[in-house]
Order: sequence, then C-alpha cells, then structure tokens
Amino acid sequence: MSLDAQAFRSSILGRITDSTRASVAEPKSRWSASTRARCKRHNPMSKAITRCHTCWPENWRWQPWYRAARKMIHNGEIGAPVSYWFRTRHRDDVGAEPYPKQSYFCSIARFLIDEALVHHLDTARFLFGDIDQIYAQARRVNPVITGEDQAILVTRHADGLQGIVDGHR
Repeated sequence: MSLDAQAFRSSILGRITDSTRASVAEPKSRWSASTRARCKRHNPMSKAITRCHTCWPENWRWQPWYRAARKMIHNGEIGAPVSYWFRTRHRDDVGAEPYPKQSYFCSIARFLIDEALVHHLDTARFLFGDIDQIYAQARRVNPVITGEDQAILVTRHADGLQGIVDGHR
C-alpha cells in the first residue's frame, strides 16, 4: 500500500499524538555520562526533576516520529523506499563570530560530519538498515572555524537503497 504525502503525514501524526504525551525516549538510566552532563549543562533543572525527561536524547531514533516512520516502513504500509535525502541548514555559522550558542564548535577539527550529520546517518541506519558504502565531500566555507561546515554524503545500504545527507551549518 502506498500513500500520498498528505496521507503519510496524517498517518504518522495520528499514531504519535498519544505517544507524545508520554516520553518514548530512551530511559534516563541508560543515558551515557556525557549525555547526562550535557543535559545538566543545558537544563540545570534536569537534576531536580526525576519523573520527567527534561533533555531530548541526541540519538534521533528515539523521537516518536522516526519510530512511527520506521514501523510503517518495516510493516510495508508505505511501500519500499526508493531513496531518501536528509538536508539541514542551520545558518548559525556565518560571520566573524559563528555559533554564538556553542562557540566551541569553532575549534573542532572534524566538525560537521562528526558533530551534526552523525545524527542523520544514525537515523538512516535506524530507518533503512546498515550502510555498506559512503562517499563524502566536505569543505570549510567560513574561514573563522577550524573544521568543515558544509558536506554532502552519498550512502548505499545493504539492500541497495541509496540516500543523500546534505548539511551546511
């Protein structure tokens, strides 16, 4: 069964409406020490609140919409994927003082792929299976930073599915 874009969106929204009231994120007890530390840095109240998650895990596979999409894909509800394209544009890297909220990004030697696009790659693996091949081109657009801030990755999964991950901070 295949669905048009509107029906697909409605189907996913219908499935996750109730689950968004309760956390479907990874249990806080399974978070790594570094994730817990980041949560405390970004939200000082996270230590005080024990029954409610106050920090989204950085691993996107725990987001309810990706979990619903994976279930629909694996159940054959939307047909076999032909390809995919993840694109991200934050625009927080421009100018002489990029990344005002996370200035340490400027000094990371391998920035965009290791720090940001890794989430897109993990989500692709979660949705479509292991990646067998990957081709990447990356470059630094803003001379103020150390690492790359623009990259295009072409992936091929074990079953032959191909995808593109296109990022520019």
